[in-house]
Amino acid sequence: MVYIITRWEHSYTTKGPRRVCKNFKHLSYDQVFNSSSLPMGSYIFTDLDRLSVFELELAGIIYRELLEAGAVAYNDPASCLMRFELLKALHREQINDFKVYHPQYGEWPDEYPVFLRRAAFHMGLLTELLFSRGELEEALQSVINTGIPMNNIMAVGYAAEAEDNGIFRKFSVYKIGEAYFQDTAVAERNWVVKYGKKGLVDEEFFRKELEEINEVPFGESVEKVFEISNIDYGRVDFGFLRGRPQFYEINTNPMVSFKTEHWSESREASRLAFVQNYTEAINSIDTATAGGKIVLKNRYLKKMRRRCRKRIRWYHGLKSRPTY
Repeated sequence: MVYIITRWEHSYTTKGPRRVCKNFKHLSYDQVFNSSSLPMGSYIFTDLDRLSVFELELAGIIYRELLEAGAVAYNDPASCLMRFELLKALHREQINDFKVYHPQYGEWPDEYPVFLRRAAFHMGLLTELLFSRGELEEALQSVINTGIPMNNIMAVGYAAEAEDNGIFRKFSVYKIGEAYFQDTAVAERNWVVKYGKKGLVDEEFFRKELEEINEVPFGESVEKVFEISNIDYGRVDFGFLRGRPQFYEINTNPMVSFKTEHWSESREASRLAFVQNYTEAINSIDTATAGGKIVLKNRYLKKMRRRCRKRIRWYHGLKSRPTY
């Protein structure tokens, strides 16, 4: 059995795959943190950027308890690089051409334009493009005035490039265990490509996409990015600048759509290929061990669990937990 662990309010991300893969189950961190034992199986830790430091430490302890008991676990909460640290490393390794900066620590851009976004969470950008130190300082203060803490604000160098037709594309590759496979691309006329806009891509693009759907674009670079991040399950998003791929982030709990219907037969076939690749990857990490429980023995974990029950009352009305 494969268990994916998320914050309870983000369980929807794998709803489609779990309907298809009967060996794929969901657990919330609330359930895991309050369990004295867990079933044997394979565990995927996600939503790492949405956890508090305290929760990350608890998750890291449980991750190690699972491994010591003979289970399989992916995405070590104690060592996975989050967005800011990963982007720093990717520029240092000359994989990305753009830089990231943390104004809280006196890091200011040496080239523009840049934009502001949160270092954690997936809630979009905080500003449009900023073209000078003055604009950046003014925007930073404006964002702080809304209540967003400075330690969750980072400045990111602009690294996007439209094609000749004015369209920006975002490409994505998944990693699940040892498997790498790409998702279908999305396109918009705005440089902030998130969900895609219908009608921008023609049938020729869909046919080419289908021809390459079972290949991993820039495979060597993609594998290096995941290696640096220490992430075993997730989706990396990237675009292009002067012909070079620019990797923007790895989402450890991406929205996985199993929808395949489309007006283009080529795109529909590509969606079906993605569903098959994802399903096969989940099956490949499923452990053959059936039954049995893993008793969580760590003394610190037990102490923290008792403290949580007294102070936070996680065991009462789990769905009353706030959304982060």
